[in-house]
Amino acid sequence: MLEIATSAPPALDAVDRRLMHALGVNGRASFRVIASVLGISEQTAARRYRRLRETGVLRVLLLPAPDPADRGQLVRLEVQPQSVRTIADVLARRSDVSYLRLMNAGAEILFGVRARARSERDFLLLDQLPRTGRVLRTTVYSLLHHFRTPGEADWAGFPDRLSDDQRRQLEAGLQLQVPDQPLLRTNSSDQAIVDELALDGRATYARLAQVSGMSESAAARRLELLVHSGALYGDVDIAPEMLGYPAGATLYVNVSPSRVPTVGTLLAAHRETAFVAAVGGPANMIAAIRCRNVAQMYEYVTATLGRVHGVEHVEVSTVSRTIKHARSRTDENRLKPAPV
Repeated sequence: MLEIATSAPPALDAVDRRLMHALGVNGRASFRVIASVLGISEQTAARRYRRLRETGVLRVLLLPAPDPADRGQLVRLEVQPQSVRTIADVLARRSDVSYLRLMNAGAEILFGVRARARSERDFLLLDQLPRTGRVLRTTVYSLLHHFRTPGEADWAGFPDRLSDDQRRQLEAGLQLQVPDQPLLRTNSSDQAIVDELALDGRATYARLAQVSGMSESAAARRLELLVHSGALYGDVDIAPEMLGYPAGATLYVNVSPSRVPTVGTLLAAHRETAFVAAVGGPANMIAAIRCRNVAQMYEYVTATLGRVHGVEHVEVSTVSRTIKHARSRTDENRLKPAPV
C-alpha cells in the first residue's frame, strides 16, 4: 500500500488548480490534450502533475464499476475511546476499506467498504466487527445511488475551475457506454491491470504490460475496452486541506422520498460537496462537504442546505482526521495547508 508523501506541500497556483479540474473530467487525458486545453506546454502539464502527485495533493485512479447488486457500504462505528486508533488502524490496512476517517473529535469511525465478494463484506460486518467487544454501536448505510455532476470531479470547490468549453474539449476524448448495453465485467486476467490502476490511474501502457504479462498493444486495447464499456471508471482524489479547505463534515440527511433525486442532484452541484449519495439506513442521503472553516460549514448547513425544499433533518458529523483516502494511508495531522 502506498503512503502519501509528507513533504511540505507546494504553493498552488491557477495552473495547478485547472490541471486538477481537468484530470477530474478525464483522468486519462494525455498531457498533450490537457496542455492544449489549459494553454500551457505539454512539459509544464507533465511536470505540474508529477509534483501534485508526489506531494500528495492529487491522485488519479481507475476503479472497477460498482456491482449493480451491491454498490458498497458506509459504516459508522462508535467504539470505546481508548480503542479508536487501534481499530481504525486495523481497518485501514484492509484492501476492501476504501477510506477511513475519525469523526466528532475521534469519538467515532466512518469508513467505506467495497469488497470484491459479498462473502468478504458479510464476514467483516456480520462476524468480525460484532465480535469486537470494543465496538459499542455499528450503523451501516448501503449505497443506492451516487449523484455526480457530469464533467466534474466529486470535489471541485477550489477556485480557477475550467469553463464549460474547456470541459467539453476534455470530454470529447471520452467514449461512454452505449445505453442498455450489458456491462462488461473485469475478469481474473484483468486483475493485475485493475490493481495497478487502483494505485495509479495514469499508469503507462508499458507499466500495465509489465504487471500483466501482456504486450503493450494488448494492454492498451484491454484498458480501452474496460473503460469504454463502463467496467472501469475514473476518479480523482484531492487533498482539500492542502488547498486551504481543512474543515470537513459528513451530513446524514433525511429527505422526502419523492424529492431524493432532485435534492441529490442539487447537492452534487454545490461547490462544497465532495460526495453525495442516496443510501439505505437511518438517513436516506449522505453528503460529504469541505469548507475553509467552521463558519463556512455552518453557513452551508443552515443557509444553503436548510433552505432546500424536501430536506427534513440534517445531522452533522465533523471530520477530525483522515486515516485513509483513495485506498492510501495518510495522516491529516501531518498535512499543512498550502497557500491559495
